[in-house]
Amino acid sequence: MGKSMRGQHGRLHKVAAKRRSNAPSKARGARWVEIGGVVGGLAAGIGLIFTGIVTYYGVRTSQQQLEQQEEEENKEISAQADKVDIRKEGFLLPFEDPAFVVENYSRQTIRNVLIPVAVLVDGKDKVYLISAGTVPPCTTRSVSFAELRKASPTAFKNLSAYSSSDAYFTDSRGQRWKQTGSGTEKSEDEEVQEGKVYAMFPMDAGRTDRLPDC
Repeated sequence: MGKSMRGQHGRLHKVAAKRRSNAPSKARGARWVEIGGVVGGLAAGIGLIFTGIVTYYGVRTSQQQLEQQEEEENKEISAQADKVDIRKEGFLLPFEDPAFVVENYSRQTIRNVLIPVAVLVDGKDKVYLISAGTVPPCTTRSVSFAELRKASPTAFKNLSAYSSSDAYFTDSRGQRWKQTGSGTEKSEDEEVQEGKVYAMFPMDAGRTDRLPDC
């Protein structure tokens, strides 16, 4: 019996020793788990930051590409308008016979060309719309007041004053443009205004010619 108790005591002593030896190993394992969690969290955070940077620069690049594309499209749209010249030759005075000239140096047709002229007829204010209609590429159309008076003598018989500053046309894309003394711009004006009296006069009484060096 004494020997049996001594043997049992020895086995208990070995188990306790083994448990003591395993304790530091478990503690080290727990610390590695904690370190692994911290490293994993840092990696995830860095990944989110990197993803955010990539997303920002991706959006910025797309925005710049869209802006560049829009700029190129605007240049392409205005390219035709910049090759159209609508002007008057001579002074708009009662003793002068000015000519209205439309020159289309572009490779596309322009349409609905209108030159509003403010006039005073029999003491009443009116607006005469000089219409060049459709002007083909590399073509010029012109008409003088003398030719307009000859074509419509009644309308111009008692005309005592007139003035003109703007002109309008539509390009091949359907964009409406206004041309003034300071340049050409996209038109947002109402060309026919309420309360004014209008009359339309086509340029048919004038001339149509091909433009040289076009």
